[in-house]
Amino acid sequence: MLLTASSGHYQRWQTRVFFHHYTAIKAAHPCSDLGGFTRLLTLPDRLTLAEEDRGLSAVMTTIVARELTKARRGRVAVRPRMGRSHHTNAA
Repeated sequence: MLLTASSGHYQRWQTRVFFHHYTAIKAAHPCSDLGGFTRLLTLPDRLTLAEEDRGLSAVMTTIVARELTKARRGRVAVRPRMGRSHHTNAA
């Protein structure tokens, strides 16, 4: 199970709730194919893991990645326009 999360109070709360339900299901079905749990956490450069984590990495496997700055972000295509132009061109 891979959970993607950003920094922030709501994301921490949501991660705790998700992890609680994951552990409950895993305990209820120990012979299932449900694997491990990993949190992929993105942090802005201004925060450290110690400032944001609040002990979650002690409970679950956590991989930290730095958020991309505006200069390093790619342009996201507007998907509804892409679909419409695709269908228009296909006819």
